[in-house]
Amino acid sequence: MTKSNTTPDENGEAVALTINGLAVNASADMTLVEAAWQGGVPRVTSVACMEGVCGSCRVMLRRGKEVTVGLACQTFAEDGIEVVFMPPASAPRHHYEIGDFKDGWDIHARFHKIFPEASRCRHCHGCVKACPKGIAVEDGVAQAAAGRYREAGETFFECIMCELCDAACPELIAPAAPAPAQPDQPAGGAAPGAHRNRLRQGKREMTSTVNNIPLAEALANYRPDADLGPAPKLDDIDALLNTYHPDHLQGSVVKLTVGPNAGDDCQRGLADILQAEAFIDEADLAGTPVTDVDVLVIGGGGAGCAAALAAAENGARVLLATKLRLGDSNTVMAEGGIQAAIEPEDSIQRHIQDTLRGGHDAGNPALVSALAGDGPEVLRWLIDQGMQLDQTPGGDLHTRRAGGMSTPRLVHCRDYTGLEMMRVLREAVIQHRSIEVWEQSPAVELLSNELGQKCVGAVLTSLLDGQLRIVRTRSVILATGGLGRLHLNGFPTSNHLGATGDGLVLAYRLGARLCELDSFQYHPTGLVHPSHLAGKLVTEGVRAAGALLVNGLGRRFIDELQPRDVVCSAILRECMEGRGVRVDERHSGVWLDTPRLERSQPGLLEQQFPNLMSRTHVAGIDPRREPLLVHPTLHYQNGGAVIDTNGATTVPGLYAVGEVAGGIHGRNRLMGNALLEIISFGRRAGAAATADRDRGPKKVTLEHVNRMRRALTLAKMPMTQRAPQILPDYAAGGVWNR
Repeated sequence: MTKSNTTPDENGEAVALTINGLAVNASADMTLVEAAWQGGVPRVTSVACMEGVCGSCRVMLRRGKEVTVGLACQTFAEDGIEVVFMPPASAPRHHYEIGDFKDGWDIHARFHKIFPEASRCRHCHGCVKACPKGIAVEDGVAQAAAGRYREAGETFFECIMCELCDAACPELIAPAAPAPAQPDQPAGGAAPGAHRNRLRQGKREMTSTVNNIPLAEALANYRPDADLGPAPKLDDIDALLNTYHPDHLQGSVVKLTVGPNAGDDCQRGLADILQAEAFIDEADLAGTPVTDVDVLVIGGGGAGCAAALAAAENGARVLLATKLRLGDSNTVMAEGGIQAAIEPEDSIQRHIQDTLRGGHDAGNPALVSALAGDGPEVLRWLIDQGMQLDQTPGGDLHTRRAGGMSTPRLVHCRDYTGLEMMRVLREAVIQHRSIEVWEQSPAVELLSNELGQKCVGAVLTSLLDGQLRIVRTRSVILATGGLGRLHLNGFPTSNHLGATGDGLVLAYRLGARLCELDSFQYHPTGLVHPSHLAGKLVTEGVRAAGALLVNGLGRRFIDELQPRDVVCSAILRECMEGRGVRVDERHSGVWLDTPRLERSQPGLLEQQFPNLMSRTHVAGIDPRREPLLVHPTLHYQNGGAVIDTNGATTVPGLYAVGEVAGGIHGRNRLMGNALLEIISFGRRAGAAATADRDRGPKKVTLEHVNRMRRALTLAKMPMTQRAPQILPDYAAGGVWNR
């Protein structure tokens, strides 16, 4: 791009605009960069933007009272518009430079003289909630308001320019940006005079208010003895979900480009790792030690242990490899209980109907039927293993009714059911002679046969010494859990440290079909205050016992025993519409009214929820006397690998159980079905994996890795990211990198 020597009326209609306080005459055909050159704005130099959406040539625009942010290369001159060029991010990729400023404070003074509106931003956090990448947009606004524009530019460097931050701002002053150029247009190729600062994709616009009720005021509004009455009637559940559930955030879902699910919707953070480069290739296998077993189980949580035990009971030699230590998993964090139709007024059919209805009828009826049908037998098996469960005074198993259940069906052990389950499973695995356990040994790739059509093993690494090891086997059972540590949409998570979606990545690269990749569960009641407990769960059992949800005005707003996605969306609605409780500029929530529960049933919290009491005691909170402030937290992946009733995926020799498997829960999981699923399908897969009695693989290859690599290359996909991630980047040691 070179400086234009033509006059405005030679190129089109002449317009008058102001750039950095300097009156400029330009043509409506010009981008703002060209207009700055034409008008002689001091020291503006540029080349064509290579990234298109790098954020390095952002400009603040004002048209009357409307203030937006755009790209100088994509925004065209308009009569009367006022422009302030922001300095580029202090990174080597920027492509232009604005001079004639002494320092940041000089910029600050000039900027606010032209755009006093920017100082009104009260940092309501709506913009960061709206951002599909979780970029802390409000931090950038705060830095910009203080004149630190170079640091602020860094904040926006990865922005995908979808304008959600503007839509989330009640005063339309949060940073926004134009759509990237369409594939058939260059970076500045909009029609002359067209303004591309408004991108609407047909989905909702996130709305928010900065006026959530301050913590002290909300406490004053709270009355544990007030008569709250029934919850308001919810007329349109679909409208609530489509407007407020995080799955429907504008810009958070993309289409997969390659692989067996090409063309399907997928959450952006998951799509990035499904379509990433592998860590290893054939050269890495040379000289790698080989171990032969009958069945390899990858994952040491409840599902992996149940599968290993079932396979060993059927005579197989089993190797169980786990990323961290045996038992480090989401299983130990499951507090609420296990669903099983054991009450006289209940039935397996009612369990099936509740599960399908709770999943919005997207679940596979055959899988749901198998799950519900296994419920009573799963309880018997766990009790035989030594698991303790709460009982009634008469000696029957105690049950509760939780969200989405038509009758009490939840069997539990206080509020640490998953921990008790993991205790007995871990002991059984350790004591079984036919099961060998490799700890701190995550899988980095699956292995296929010479045709690339069957799973015949895996490549493991050691977190201790980084060495690779090959395991050859007749069957592989994936039990790797979820992906909460990807922090989709910027949410905190209840998941354990190793939940980074490894199993989905490995199965997809091998060719396994996945399902419901755009659907995730955000648990309604994650603690939000104090901040060091952010994301930690308050079990749904507390609501099942009678605790109510109350907004900052002291009012109920939802039936607490609606399915989780409905309750989650209702809480987000209260916070976005200003009825939440504001802790600070970044955090808000609603009250979980535990003091009212304690008043109605004295001693209940200490007797039935000791884990909650212990966790809050450490934080200096007594839930018997003060309500808990809660907000949704990323909890569970509703989808996963497509399986049959034995846990078999669409790739021969590969099974998937637990959270890595899909098709059971549809688009929302009911409480208690996860702990049932990991035992039910874990045992089914363990037994089925031993049925293949062939002589084992003659050759192991990475042909599927080569196939995916070719597909990525042909699709011109970036090959810079590698997966599986193994650990989140904030974990000790960072992302695993050989």
